[in-house]
Amino acid sequence: MHADRVDAWWRFLIGVAERLVGSAADADPAAADRRLRYMVLDRAIGCMWTLARGVGGEVPATPDQIEGLIFVCSTAPDHALRVKAVGVLGNIARRQPGHVDANRRIGLFLVDHVIAASLQANAQPGGTCAAVEPVAEALDLLFDIYGDMAYDYDEPVFVREKLLPRLRQMLAPMRSLCKTVDRRKHRSLRDRCDLATQNLRAFIEYKATERK
Repeated sequence: MHADRVDAWWRFLIGVAERLVGSAADADPAAADRRLRYMVLDRAIGCMWTLARGVGGEVPATPDQIEGLIFVCSTAPDHALRVKAVGVLGNIARRQPGHVDANRRIGLFLVDHVIAASLQANAQPGGTCAAVEPVAEALDLLFDIYGDMAYDYDEPVFVREKLLPRLRQMLAPMRSLCKTVDRRKHRSLRDRCDLATQNLRAFIEYKATERK
């Protein structure tokens, strides 16, 4: 897709999302209005995900827009919207060269607030975690984002921020998370969680030897 068209679509979609998120501050909106806003926001974020994925993350996302997407991801009322927001952010994080700070902000958010926080919630006594899809999506994106040490952000972010030790600590909790998904009732979701766990183990082994 031509860069000018990508920019135009991005500006349109981010504008829609910004207006909807801003309007959420209105005093006591009617329930029907809240549902409509959410439905349109969900579609807008979904289109942004499709656009960002289709152009390898090469969208003109500004730091403020990234923070807005992080806000949407953090406050999403359901996991479907959160997965889409994670997808947009993860694809933006793939941009290079020259986007190390954005990669750091997104990468640490995905690791600490999407994955680790969900695994910690699941590990609490009597705790359960239904956030399997956002966690699996975030992991799949991290495998792509940091899949090659030649990427300009790999050394300053993945290495210096010590993401490998953090991922190692997530392996056992991921196995526990998968066990919370009943294979008989949610086979595809359990399969995705199991696959993400297997890929996490392989990714850890790969990154541990990549620079040797």
